[in-house]
Amino acid sequence: MTRDSEYINTLAKVSGILPKDCFEEENTIVFLVNSSQMGAAIGKKGKNVESLRNIFKKNVEVFEYCKDVESFLRKNLKIEIQKIEEENNSITLHLRPEDKKKLLGNRAKIRRIKKILEKNYKVKGLRLR
Repeated sequence: MTRDSEYINTLAKVSGILPKDCFEEENTIVFLVNSSQMGAAIGKKGKNVESLRNIFKKNVEVFEYCKDVESFLRKNLKIEIQKIEEENNSITLHLRPEDKKKLLGNRAKIRRIKKILEKNYKVKGLRLR
């Protein structure tokens, strides 16, 4: 059994749901979950995420899967995106300067979102403007 399979099975035991995707990056386990299952994955007051952190002894992040890239970015970045341009399997986000600064302050989250985009949406690049 791979580590990712172990993480997926543990999430299923704790929350009763199967994620759409899962991977480990640095000291964080990342789950991608259908939007209708976000509440179950996180648990009341974050109880399930806290349980997973205790079991894995690692950070846990849950991202919301959406059918289209634009919805995924808007829901998971939690900033105002002024414009999204898609070209040649690459995306450019036009942001307010303060939102760009906020995002750049969390490079780990950007890396995780890029990995989700590549694995689940076939997007090869993400630029912030």
